[in-house]
Amino acid sequence: GEVPVVTAHFCHNWGYYTLLAWLPSYFESVLQLNLTGAARMSLVPYLAMACMIPVVGAVADGLQEKYSTTNARKVAQGLAFVGPAICMVVCGFLSPNAISYKTLLLTVLSVAFALSTFSRGGLYCNHQDLSPKYAAALLGISNTAGALPGIIGVWLTGKLFDITGGDWALSLFIPIAAAQILGFLVFSAYGSGKQIWE
Repeated sequence: GEVPVVTAHFCHNWGYYTLLAWLPSYFESVLQLNLTGAARMSLVPYLAMACMIPVVGAVADGLQEKYSTTNARKVAQGLAFVGPAICMVVCGFLSPNAISYKTLLLTVLSVAFALSTFSRGGLYCNHQDLSPKYAAALLGISNTAGALPGIIGVWLTGKLFDITGGDWALSLFIPIAAAQILGFLVFSAYGSGKQIWE
């Protein structure tokens, strides 16, 4: 039904919005860049995401040919959750020595963003699967839940940053990984690609 796709949308956007808001500050802090340099570096993972979109489309189509719609959506969304969650944990470990691992850190973040693009073959197609007639309304519902991390996640990251004395792993990366694993578990267990409404 709708709960798995709403949960997946919320969990996916937890990573997207918190990184969108905090990545420039993170780069400015751990890599000691000025704000312009931090903003430029923050663009690299998003470029990786954009470059991945055509690849995801082709892979998602291939999954549709081999598997049921349900399994194709779960595999795509699983890649969009598990891969980035692992990358977030790695970023958390790299953060204390980020200056020494600048290229590796940027590569891991770019891989995370690129893999997150598989959500285009997972949750973002799922509304149409569930109800071709009401897909727009379903997307509106899940997108509302997906917008909440832009408020809650960004705020909580700042609170955790203050509480932990500026620990980027505990305030930014581990909460994102936790949200992604939660999304993976719920969508994998309860998600469906079968039509349930008109």
